[in-house]
Amino acid sequence: MFEELNFKDINKEYRSHFNYDRVDRVMLEILWWHFVLVSLGAFLIYFFQPALHYPGPFSWRVLSGGNVIAVLIFGLAFALIPTLLHNKLQNHFIFRIAVTLALCCFSFQIVFVSGGSSEAYLHLFGVLAALILYYDYRLMWLVLLAIVCHRLLLNFFAPSWASIYTGVNNHIALILHTFFALSAVVFASMIASAGRESVKAIVEANKFMTNRIKEI
Repeated sequence: MFEELNFKDINKEYRSHFNYDRVDRVMLEILWWHFVLVSLGAFLIYFFQPALHYPGPFSWRVLSGGNVIAVLIFGLAFALIPTLLHNKLQNHFIFRIAVTLALCCFSFQIVFVSGGSSEAYLHLFGVLAALILYYDYRLMWLVLLAIVCHRLLLNFFAPSWASIYTGVNNHIALILHTFFALSAVVFASMIASAGRESVKAIVEANKFMTNRIKEI
């Protein structure tokens, strides 16, 4: 499986069978809905300041106006870049990478908006589930890389909003977080690979039967 760890589109020959055109449209819709909902959530948390009255998983801290503007700007970029790249690249794998990173960035935005809620990190499991539709296990490992980089950056530069239960560098949390993320990535990549091999087997079987019929 790992011999394909490169930037080649390993699914190019089977793109139509994986229904990538429809999957791409769904992914772009998901990204724009993320932009709308995360931006709305950030504004509501800024306006009503629930962390001051009833702190919880939706808001552990008060967002500033600058925070909301940053969420809007970065969120727009996360949704707009894959949209602009759609159907513009010969190598569809590059587009899949853009979608994957955009979804991960929205996950990290949700963590930021919630003030470091541990429940917000569960969004990443939804990202892994959605990416299975591309039948490309490499995307799962890209998600893991993004998670590790995100946690490392927060751990050393912004530990106060990395998680609600720590205001200092917490290397143990990083190790534990990575361990559970790794478990999810392994299983998601196995499912994606199994689905890919199944589709390939069906396509090859259809080709074989078609050739046999022509010979007859």
